[in-house]
Amino acid sequence: MQLLSRIAPVPIAVLAFALLGAAKTIHVPTQTPVTVHVVNDISSAKANVGDAVPILVAEDVVVGGYVVIAKSADGMAKVAGVTPATSSAPGQVQLSFVWVRAVDGSRIGIVGVQEGVGRAGSSAADATSTLYDTGNAASSVGASQASGVLGGAQSLMGIFAKHARQNDASVSQKQAISVAVKNPNGVTIASSQKAATDDSDIK
Repeated sequence: MQLLSRIAPVPIAVLAFALLGAAKTIHVPTQTPVTVHVVNDISSAKANVGDAVPILVAEDVVVGGYVVIAKSADGMAKVAGVTPATSSAPGQVQLSFVWVRAVDGSRIGIVGVQEGVGRAGSSAADATSTLYDTGNAASSVGASQASGVLGGAQSLMGIFAKHARQNDASVSQKQAISVAVKNPNGVTIASSQKAATDDSDIK
């Protein structure tokens, strides 16, 4: 019995050592590429500087044969700049990327910028031409019809607004965006994960 009492703890110790050994730390180098996309389209018509923008990882990030950041892992970007569109100038929106979540639940800092620029077509010229034509029409019709024509001219404000919307910039959720790991990171490959609730654990 004394012999058994001396032998019995050995397998338990070996098992504990094996369990501890199951956790492996993988070092993720700076500039490791990560591909992400925004969860929802971001438009210069609605975005504000400082807005948090949820993102998702587009594909697994593998280091040393291990997945350290999994496809569909969450993350965050922020709106870094916004220029609203006008009827004659395109809008702009700029995103700055902050972090993505590793497989161990920690948040890894990332760097990258994505810009969306709206198109600037002939919308303003078209609207101006419409205004000129409407004015000519008002001068060529009777007084009873002139007010109706001029009333149509007043709707040009709506036309300009529509053209401005057409010039809005956006970053689409369908866009694959390349970013990179900000600092060297150690990611623990283990079955358990933690849920972070603040930015204090961004590496």
